[in-house]
Amino acid sequence: MILFLSLILILPIFILINNNPIYSLLALILTFINFSFVLFSLKLEFLALAYLIVYVGAICVINFKLFIFIKK
Repeated sequence: MILFLSLILILPIFILINNNPIYSLLALILTFINFSFVLFSLKLEFLALAYLIVYVGAICVINFKLFIFIKK
């Protein structure tokens, strides 16, 4: 639990410092997954799954569009 909470605090700093947008999106996905694990450990399963589906799904769509934009 302490590991997940510390990663939730460290990964957003990595998002702000990093210049590469792909690495920033991956760090954002890891932040959302860690927050979901914290919600699972607090016995909030529905909220954790909804958080994963909505936010990580949206970030995956943004990541897909970013890959298309970078290739052009």
